[in-house]
Amino acid sequence: MGYIVSKTNPGEMYPDTACWRLTSKCNRKCQFCYRPETRDIKTKGIKKIIDSLSLMKVKYLGITGGEPLTRRDIVQILGYAKSKKFTICLATNADFFKKYRKDIFRYVNAVGLPIESTDTKIHDSLRGKGNLKNIQLTIKDILDNSNLPMYFTTVLTRKNRGEIEKIEKFLYSFKDRVVYWKIYEIVEYGDRKHQSVKNLRTSIDCGFIKHIGKFLGKGKVFYLPALKRCRSYFLINPNGDVIVPRERVSKTEDMVVGNILRDDYKKILIKWREETNLKDYKCHLCALKFKS
Repeated sequence: MGYIVSKTNPGEMYPDTACWRLTSKCNRKCQFCYRPETRDIKTKGIKKIIDSLSLMKVKYLGITGGEPLTRRDIVQILGYAKSKKFTICLATNADFFKKYRKDIFRYVNAVGLPIESTDTKIHDSLRGKGNLKNIQLTIKDILDNSNLPMYFTTVLTRKNRGEIEKIEKFLYSFKDRVVYWKIYEIVEYGDRKHQSVKNLRTSIDCGFIKHIGKFLGKGKVFYLPALKRCRSYFLINPNGDVIVPRERVSKTEDMVVGNILRDDYKKILIKWREETNLKDYKCHLCALKFKS
């Protein structure tokens, strides 16, 4: 993440990066899922939001979900966002990559993929049958047929906590195309019916953290505790709500600062500036800003 300071008014800050949960729909039921339960917006409204983001001076657009490739209008969305000069990062579970590969290669600047283990049994036990194979095929396609950079995410659970070094060794085999690898704690929400596993921070030995980065390098590997994401994002939910995550005791909740489809974008920016911790609002090694 990052922000822009107004040239005419130094007191005005603008988010240069927005992370957009484009849909709450997904073809899988991952055990640690925390996607929001909201109604999706139709194509016309999506384009209106893209216009508002442009007025907000956003340059980098991270598209996630749910699974964004489940939207039938995803090609229109990507094409329209690209026509507005956004740099686009698409996070996908890879199940529909083959169907949309030509459009992804045309419109997308970076791709994000999950990897919970290099062992099919472990990975698929968390994300569903056949998913690791689709991810492997997608990686090969990207490496062989494009210059797209990739980033990877792993959600730490009891099932895969012993797989961390194996995953890093695998990513090292094409390290020049890996922007970063993030290891997440599970983000716990009280209202997410899809979640079936709990956070491990009270039960897991996190001694492995000091060893990560052995192969990829410390600058490419990040361990992200759930509470570290608080007050340092510009997130958009599928219904258009703009949210800033914040800590409440041992859980995370979403602070809504407005709805980008219905509210004046200037009012949203004012509220966002009030709620965001600008000291933490910075990018480490963003896939959207990666220069190979």
